[in-house]
Amino acid sequence: MFLDAGMNALSLDTAGDVTARNERFPSVLLLIALTFGPLVLAEWSDDPGQNLAIADRGSDQVQPKVVATADDGCYISWFDNSSGGYDVYLQRLNAVGDEQWAHDGVLVADRSFSSTQDYGLDIDSNGNALLVFRDDRGGSEKITASLVSPDGTLLWGSAGVQLSSGSAFFASPEIAGTSDGGSVAGWIHDSGTKLQKLNSSGVPQWGAGVTLSDDSSGSFSLSDINASDGVNVIVSWVRQGPNFYDPKHIWAQKFDGSGLMLWSPSHVRVFDGGSLQFGNFPTFITDG
Repeated sequence: MFLDAGMNALSLDTAGDVTARNERFPSVLLLIALTFGPLVLAEWSDDPGQNLAIADRGSDQVQPKVVATADDGCYISWFDNSSGGYDVYLQRLNAVGDEQWAHDGVLVADRSFSSTQDYGLDIDSNGNALLVFRDDRGGSEKITASLVSPDGTLLWGSAGVQLSSGSAFFASPEIAGTSDGGSVAGWIHDSGTKLQKLNSSGVPQWGAGVTLSDDSSGSFSLSDINASDGVNVIVSWVRQGPNFYDPKHIWAQKFDGSGLMLWSPSHVRVFDGGSLQFGNFPTFITDG
């Protein structure tokens, strides 16, 4: 589901079409809630001046993301510049806000970047955290994916899985867990978007990847990826003509587990009645 400029809901059905779219508790339960409520709340405070610090080392912690887990907890990721370079960190909380790992989280990637871009966080079907980010470890820029277990283990190793290589421009990756235990990652690759499916072991499944590019010399810049029905995923991107002043529109496409387009032969124009603001890359949610 997308929101248009008038805050109206726009949804995509499975065919790719766009459409504009008091109960009382027993007193005994209430008494139990009042009696034991403070114990259940644990780390969660009802005082807005007493928020839970997930990371509070020196320097900056920026661009946090959160994804819910099946046990009513969550994973929280962020970039941390405390040691120089915006490093990738992750923390897991249980349902009552208790940190499951050491305070300030688990280091996923020790990077040297002095600035940041967007990155992706999701969860796979086994409850592991999926991360994808721009990486400069080893001296060259690339896109890296990492899988982190509920106990904080880096399941694909400390280096993760390298998704791109070479001298192209790589930016702003996203990732979505799929029902088969795998995932689909995407990123901006020069003026287009590249997609790659990984199995649960982090092995690429789509060869050199699927490339989305504009036949009219414009750009396809990844905006978001979400899992859909089965092992399918929906990908959205910002389409712009070859000139800086050309309007920016939202297009979308659905892919199956083999990387084939399901909304062929043309992509779905979600929004093409004006122009997005510069730097605006809308997210969306699926309806199942």
